[in-house]
Amino acid sequence: MGPKQTIGIDPLDLNDFLIAVEKSFGIQFQPEELPSGLSIRQLCKCISSKIPLPQDETCTSQQAFYKVRGAIVSVTNFEEKSIEPDTLLEELFPKKKRISQVKALDQKLDVKLNALQPPGWLEALLLLVLIISFVGVFFKFKFAIPLIISYLGLWIARKTAKNFSLHTVGELSEKMMRLNYIKSRRKASVNIHEIEKIVTTLLMDELGLEKEDIHPDNVLID
Repeated sequence: MGPKQTIGIDPLDLNDFLIAVEKSFGIQFQPEELPSGLSIRQLCKCISSKIPLPQDETCTSQQAFYKVRGAIVSVTNFEEKSIEPDTLLEELFPKKKRISQVKALDQKLDVKLNALQPPGWLEALLLLVLIISFVGVFFKFKFAIPLIISYLGLWIARKTAKNFSLHTVGELSEKMMRLNYIKSRRKASVNIHEIEKIVTTLLMDELGLEKEDIHPDNVLID
């Protein structure tokens, strides 16, 4: 996808993406700030103008890692020097205590990382039953029973999940930076040169776009 081309985002997907951007940077867009023809570059400038924090060109990835590492040390009592970006999360969080420790990690960082997930096959099966039951309930009310069961099953599966959705501490740090850029930094500041990188990553995560298909001059809003 070249410069000045419209990405062609579904309105609902675009809304989810913009909400993710707002959460990450701690801002809120006004309708007049998102006009037709808005490009990725213009969106980044808008984000920069809305963050009332001093400019600091230090690296957020490194700061996010230090924050995550410090929280892991606090929760697990591992030695700080033993935790590197490529350290496996499974080695730090034993399954017996994993749910409670990961919950404590989220609380320590004040960011919900959603680091645990149920087995892929189970989640896919429950989602399939949920969708089929939801459609079926419009034709026969008896589909309400499997609808409720699958919904509760999915909720329980996610609450009791013990499998990590990521592998390493570095990956977890990068996810924190995407989900909440501001809280990933050690002090209240912003590196404006990193905004485009975060926006690009969110476009990839939220919309499934490939990095090579994203250009700063691509139009987000028709």
